[in-house]
This record gives sequence, C-alpha cells and structure tokens, in this order.
Amino acid sequence: QEWAEIFEMRFDLLHRYLGRPKEKKKTKNGLCLIAVERKEIVSTGCFEIERKLGHVRYVAVKRNFRHKGIGSRIMKELERVAREKGLNKLYVNSRRPAKKFFRQLDFRPVSEEFKHRTLGTVHIRMEKPL
Repeated sequence: QEWAEIFEMRFDLLHRYLGRPKEKKKTKNGLCLIAVERKEIVSTGCFEIERKLGHVRYVAVKRNFRHKGIGSRIMKELERVAREKGLNKLYVNSRRPAKKFFRQLDFRPVSEEFKHRTLGTVHIRMEKPL
C-alpha cells in the first residue's frame, strides 16, 4: 500500500506532465525516505549506491507542502545515512527548477546542462562531497 502511494506521488510530481508511462521502479541497493503529515505521504527522496557514490533520485514534495523545509530534511537524512554507509559523495542529475534547491544544500554543478536521454528534459549533474 505504502509503495503504491509513493509511486503515485512520484509519478504525479515528476513524470505525468511529461506524458511518461507509469513505472514502478524500486530503488536498488540504497534507501528511500518519505515524509508523512496527517497520515498523508507528502515527500519522498531516495539514493542508490554506485560504488562509493550515492545517486540521489526521486526527490519530490507535494506542491502545497513546499517551502516548509520538508525536502531539505529528507535530503539531510539521506546525507546522514550515506555517510553512515561510508559513501564519499552524493550526486544528482537535477532538473532546472530544482537546481536552486540543491545549491542551497551545497551541491555544486559539475557538468554543462544536458538533455536527459529518456525524459527529454534539461538536467545538470550536481555533486556534494560528504
């Protein structure tokens, strides 16, 4: 039940507007966190371990819960767990609208903007040493 709710929220916030089909891809070898408010999942964030790196994925906050620090708290906990697991860096392929959010969390651009190969949206790779 909980996974279904997480997938639906991620799809609504990250993929529906792109006309993408629904996928139920679970995070492999990593961690997904959720934030719950009044029994409603309002945010999610994940990372997958790739060697000594954490690939941040699926960070989303429902619109009416944004700008309340929820996404930042999700990211801080992902960072804490990543450090605990011995990772030395987190990276994200950020969409343009999320670039400012990740900058505020001390992620820095390490690439030029690029068109995502499957989504077709513009992204930029950003990294944060741990």
